[in-house]
Amino acid sequence: PGAARDDLVFAGERGEYLDNSALRRRYKDAQKAAKLRPLRFHDLRHTFGSLAIRELGALDVQHLMGHADGRTTARYTHYRSRSDEAKRLADAFRVAEPASKPDETEVQAMRRKGRNR
Repeated sequence: PGAARDDLVFAGERGEYLDNSALRRRYKDAQKAAKLRPLRFHDLRHTFGSLAIRELGALDVQHLMGHADGRTTARYTHYRSRSDEAKRLADAFRVAEPASKPDETEVQAMRRKGRNR
């Protein structure tokens, strides 16, 4: 059924908590087995916070991460609205379009002017 409060991702052989060195060793072994680039164990908290804040409220994420102060949680939640980023990028790369295309007579005149320089 559901996850228990003490369900662990990296547990000892009997399901117990691991000491810090054993935990890091298991993490590095799992990383290597999955052929993942090196990533600090602590970076997982940033990833979790950033993904969780997309779907949950700040107080829920704060509770899940075990933080007493919301400012601590804010350090782990790196998120901006995607629609806002997309609009800003589009604006930055938008090329101004001419108000109207020149007609053939104007094109010919510009070409002649360019040759006479």
